Amino acid sequence: MAKKTAIKWPEKYQKQIDEAAKPKVVTPVPVVKRPGKTGRIKVSAAVDRTVDGIVFDSKLEAKLYLELVAWIGKDAFSLQPKFCLQPGFVDYQGKKQREIAYSADFLIGPPWVEGTPLTEQHLVVDVKGWKTELYRLKKKMFLFQQQRPILEVKKSSELLQLLLDHGIAVNKKP
Repeated sequence: MAKKTAIKWPEKYQKQIDEAAKPKVVTPVPVVKRPGKTGRIKVSAAVDRTVDGIVFDSKLEAKLYLELVAWIGKDAFSLQPKFCLQPGFVDYQGKKQREIAYSADFLIGPPWVEGTPLTEQHLVVDVKGWKTELYRLKKKMFLFQQQRPILEVKKSSELLQLLLDHGIAVNKKP
């Protein structure tokens, strides 16, 4: 049998060939497992949506969080405040019915205690790309109960304009 001889390539090509022959190192993407609304486990890569150890629902929400911190500071707003739209109850058959709650993305303004009415100084902000039927229903219930609008933003310029329109002092642009 004839012995195979290695081909001697010119040096500029040999470097490319050596690099291509090296095994590729692939770093695994951290995965977050959480229960979904249907009870199934949702698996998602939460790398781009995690900021300060907080996992956000979207990249845009994470970006707006960073901009809010830069503009008005962490103490001037709260994350995902929960509003009870209808308390849980026991129906006529004795079955427990769960409460209907709405969680906004941000509540800008003075500290707020769950269960108390909002004041004129509070701004309820929600980052919305797509409005589902459930969201529209909860928005109506929230408006009826709190008599305050939910301010929807799709980009950071809308959030900045919203802050300026409501007379909130903005420290700097990000």
